[in-house]
Amino acid sequence: MKKNIEVMCFCWGTKYPKYYVNRLKNSLKVHLPEMNNFHCFTDNGEGLDSDIIVQDLKKFNNLDGIDDEWPLFTKEKILPMDKEFLPNSRKIILDIDVLIHGSLSDYILNNNFRKITLIKNSWVDRYKMKAHYSNITTPYNSSFVVWDDDVGDWLLQETIKWWDKLSFSYKSFDKYLYNHYPSNKFNFHPDGIAYTYNFGANFPHDMEHFKKRDDYQICLFNTSHGYGKELDEAKGWPLDLWESYND
Repeated sequence: MKKNIEVMCFCWGTKYPKYYVNRLKNSLKVHLPEMNNFHCFTDNGEGLDSDIIVQDLKKFNNLDGIDDEWPLFTKEKILPMDKEFLPNSRKIILDIDVLIHGSLSDYILNNNFRKITLIKNSWVDRYKMKAHYSNITTPYNSSFVVWDDDVGDWLLQETIKWWDKLSFSYKSFDKYLYNHYPSNKFNFHPDGIAYTYNFGANFPHDMEHFKKRDDYQICLFNTSHGYGKELDEAKGWPLDLWESYND
């Protein structure tokens, strides 16, 4: 049975203007034309294109046991994993600070996603990560997450059940996934799908910064560690391509 393809992003606060969301949606119209709907979880839908489905981010605060005051960065990504949300569909989460420049159709249409599927950070210096016990970063990256139907619901239920402990144990969603669960709970996108503008693609052999890699589909900008260029700070090919996704 053909599944609806439902793509979601998150945008709250004032760090990123709404054109980040609009351009991401327009890039998917080019590189994943099979997408059925594009959703934005936000605290303010003003400035979003009319064809974007606005989801109220405040719904997350209504989940039993979840206290929004606890800092677990990007915990909001757990919200659409509820089995009642968009049942019988292939669901995709994308960060808004990614630049898609290659077709995703073959990959998304011709694979099964029977586990939550994440990026594995192939560009990370694994020796440094091991030396610091993954406190600096982790091998997991949730900038591009895909799953089918209700296979993500277990993570939502576990998070609600153990929220009091989790919320002060982990600083970010990615660290939570990596440090709390065995790796066999997840699948990972193959190499060659995603790379980073600021850090390279594959440690230690392909680590040139700011390079466009035409054999990849998604370029991440990964500035959550406090350094690197944002999409709207990049010059040349990223900015030209990104601005081409205006309506």
